[in-house]
Amino acid sequence: MALLVATATSLYSATSFADRRELYIQLEPGLAIQYLKDAPTRSSTSLGIGFGGQLSVIYGVTNGFHVGGYGRGFYAPDIAFSSVSPTLSDGSRPTGTLFENAFGFGFGALLRWRFDTGFAFAPLVQLELGMAWARFTAQQLVPNGRDFALRLPDVDVLSPDGRAVIGGEYRIAEHFTLSLLIGGRRSLSALAQWQFDAAGALAFVW
Repeated sequence: MALLVATATSLYSATSFADRRELYIQLEPGLAIQYLKDAPTRSSTSLGIGFGGQLSVIYGVTNGFHVGGYGRGFYAPDIAFSSVSPTLSDGSRPTGTLFENAFGFGFGALLRWRFDTGFAFAPLVQLELGMAWARFTAQQLVPNGRDFALRLPDVDVLSPDGRAVIGGEYRIAEHFTLSLLIGGRRSLSALAQWQFDAAGALAFVW
């Protein structure tokens, strides 16, 4: 019984007493898996595994409901696409394996609902809507049966996207939170359509 009381007292002492009118500055580094189409032909698909980071500013309208904005970046190197047949400047269409790097930036608005448990730990859900720019660069086609690579021009895309997030937040003392977040992003881009990510986040709270 004494152990239960001590545990409850410990959790209560660490609780976020009120999120209303509090401002979060949150840094969110993580890993991401992207479902991509090749930039030259959009006929072959592959998975790009890379890194991402997001900086969010979040304001507590109530203890549960929050609004904010974010800026993010991502990078996925050495993505390989098989059986790609781009049209070259001379009109030829060799078939081979295409290698490329993908990186870009995005920004937008977010809505968060934090389920106020009365304790230090609280689950949360979050919805993000914004715009994203992506560049597919260092594109090299290695034709089948050849030991050389053909360089292809970079490709840029700009498109709206959205992300849904579930996770949990743990309040540390009064001014910090640690979170674990799992998200799925859908883009209207013809090249980078889906992204699934897992991230840790550290926030400073005023």
